[in-house]
Amino acid sequence: MNAQEHLERGVDCFNNDDIDQAIAEFTEAFRIDPSLAAAKGHLHTAYYNRGVMNFQNGNNDLAIADLSKAIKFSPSDDATVYNARGMLYNEMENNDGVIQDFTEVIRIAPTDAAYFFRSTGYRGKYKAYGAAGDEDNFFKYIDLAIDDLKTASQIAPDANHQKGVDLLISERELREKANDSQKAQMSQFEKTIVDTTKVIQINPKDAKAYYDRASAYGVLGNSKQSIEDFTMAINLCPTCGGYIGRGYEYGKSGDSQKAIYDFKMAVQLGPGNDAARNFLDEALAGTIRY
Repeated sequence: MNAQEHLERGVDCFNNDDIDQAIAEFTEAFRIDPSLAAAKGHLHTAYYNRGVMNFQNGNNDLAIADLSKAIKFSPSDDATVYNARGMLYNEMENNDGVIQDFTEVIRIAPTDAAYFFRSTGYRGKYKAYGAAGDEDNFFKYIDLAIDDLKTASQIAPDANHQKGVDLLISERELREKANDSQKAQMSQFEKTIVDTTKVIQINPKDAKAYYDRASAYGVLGNSKQSIEDFTMAINLCPTCGGYIGRGYEYGKSGDSQKAIYDFKMAVQLGPGNDAARNFLDEALAGTIRY
């Protein structure tokens, strides 16, 4: 059977809703004669239709596979399949896929909808980076999302994209303010370390200076140095709160047994210390959040 005959059989199968067999016939026709443009066009249509069917039936992975194959046979100026796969990626919350496909749609047909959907991919990225505390990438992707929504608004002024722009700009400003506040707070703790170090140099037996410096190191994430300073504070003044602080830092470092020991010591030295009792109870129950 030659390529043309496989092609004709594929058309008959397609018209009878037997898409799987149609794809098999079109594939064979294309294998026999790669120059057969009709086979390539029919493969594009068949894979696209089967991909849409799989999507409608909730078979997202199969739909992605079919739409990806359809793209291989798509004309370079056809955004249809990229748009469909991008929409599916959006539903699956695959942000990189959304960005990739709607970038192609924009290259071919730069509509406001394409810019809007690409902005949703950028939005998913900046949300994830924000939750992880990656400020550089948070601002990188929120700026890209804002730029895309601005472009969408320019293309379609009546489509209410400007409201989205305003919301993202507001979110960006809030994040900047929170970062500025956190930096100011961190600077204060760094200043505490400098000041208490000077006090310790003058009076190496100042338990409060060790305690304050240990607390500052703890906030700044230096548990090792914090534990060392709390230990010095405990040696100089066992009842001055160092056991609670050191226990907390041990817990942050993953040493729950040492944390429990220190909380027990804090309770023994101060039976009426409700904070020590609460820390101990939560540590024993495994519910404490460091």
